[in-house]
Amino acid sequence: MTRFHPMRYVVVIVMIVLTAPLLRAQFSTIQGSATMDTLISGNWRGTVVSAQGLRFELLLRVTAYKDGPCEVLFDIIDQQQFGRRFSWCSIQNGHVLLNIDSSNSSFEGMLIPSELSIVGTWRQARTTAPVRFRKIVPMVRPQEPQGSKAYAEQSFTAINRAGGVTLGGTLVTPTGSGPFPLFVFASDRGHQDRNATDPSGHRPFLVLAHYFAEQGWASLRLDDRGVGASTGKNVGTLEDQITD
Repeated sequence: MTRFHPMRYVVVIVMIVLTAPLLRAQFSTIQGSATMDTLISGNWRGTVVSAQGLRFELLLRVTAYKDGPCEVLFDIIDQQQFGRRFSWCSIQNGHVLLNIDSSNSSFEGMLIPSELSIVGTWRQARTTAPVRFRKIVPMVRPQEPQGSKAYAEQSFTAINRAGGVTLGGTLVTPTGSGPFPLFVFASDRGHQDRNATDPSGHRPFLVLAHYFAEQGWASLRLDDRGVGASTGKNVGTLEDQITD
């Protein structure tokens, strides 16, 4: 484990927006038959739009079991709320019921296997909104570089004394004596690892770091607070992320 010395590099800080089309995961379709529990288990993404025009994106992480019980975690991506849990859930014969007691919210819908979607209604207090969740299917495409690498990778730790946290990351440097221009990858939302791994298994920061190294650029990527090798809790403000 090494310490990162920023003075050795010409620094260019780049914010990569993970929702940009060039980095958007492209999901394949499920082929063949599957039991109901294996079909409905996994990650589902949908957007709720209220009658007032308010919208928020939800990511459901569903685990269904053969004997009936289920567990559903969810992320409200726009509000940077991650890993929340539905108070209770029921999935029977494709009929999905979810409830959040603390916010008086619920979802009721039906699984449509042929479309890999769950279609239903989101209710919160006295408002309702239609929503369609689509299943995110893990991609089968290479993420690791193949063949010999013309660069070096090393793990490091960086200490944010003002924030009282230690951040773990990876430094990639091309071969040669340098100095090298440096990309610093920063995620566009919290609670992500250094590779910005998304629910489909795509790791855009890892792929880009290898690409830039082959072009003669060094790169630095970090685990967010409370993720991977980084300490602290992932409840920081935007100012906290900037100081990190």
